[in-house]
Amino acid sequence: MVPKLVVEQVSHWFPRGDAPQGMLALADVSFTVAPGEFLAIVGESGCGKSTLLRILGGLVQPSAGRVLLDGQVVTAPSPAAGIVFQRPVLLEWRTVLDNVLLPAELAHEPPTRYRPRAQELLDLVGIGTFAAHYPRQLSGGMQQRVALARALLRQPGVLLLDEPFSALDAITREQLQLELLRLVALQSATVVFITHDIAEAVWLADRVLLLTPRPGRVQQVFPVPLARPRTLEQRYSETLAALAREIRLAMLGTPAPAGVRG
Repeated sequence: MVPKLVVEQVSHWFPRGDAPQGMLALADVSFTVAPGEFLAIVGESGCGKSTLLRILGGLVQPSAGRVLLDGQVVTAPSPAAGIVFQRPVLLEWRTVLDNVLLPAELAHEPPTRYRPRAQELLDLVGIGTFAAHYPRQLSGGMQQRVALARALLRQPGVLLLDEPFSALDAITREQLQLELLRLVALQSATVVFITHDIAEAVWLADRVLLLTPRPGRVQQVFPVPLARPRTLEQRYSETLAALAREIRLAMLGTPAPAGVRG
């Protein structure tokens, strides 16, 4: 199978006054993501996870190496990739529907062409009746649903998510995790998901990629031994709890005991 995303020896430096060569954030990162795969990336704070996601989305150019999306080198943001950040970043003066339509306007396409799809997406994420509301009238979870709908407007083949649920309360977070799983299945999207929450990663993903502390390198990739669709019961299963523990031990540099997955 031809990969949807290919990351080849990506390294990235940030300028820093006390370091002549700057601060090395990522070092020789290489991996692939198959079409329709859900890949979660975890690692300690400061290991370069968010920087890597921005490189995948064409928002940042790597200092070395390259990223290919559908065989083409990523040099700028592409309509083939939708991005959702930790904060929804909605425009307060635009209605919910108009916020979802923003990518069409930025691409100089007629918003009227996308209006039915925007409303359909709002219905899919459960806030269709709030299309005429403004962001200030929505809860944090509802605003993040708007951001998710906006990212899906132009039917991207890849969805890049940078800790999209980290600022939400536990119940809302769990609801949106289920919503994300449902939407990804409906859209047949390839997903790269950044998170600090290892349990979240193993429940949502097909594979979990662990980065080392800065500079971020690929330390290990863990396959998740569960078929789809995922269920809420699996979220708290012994299988996923054991895998989450194995990943956590690897992050701490502690070998997992034999039979850790039960």
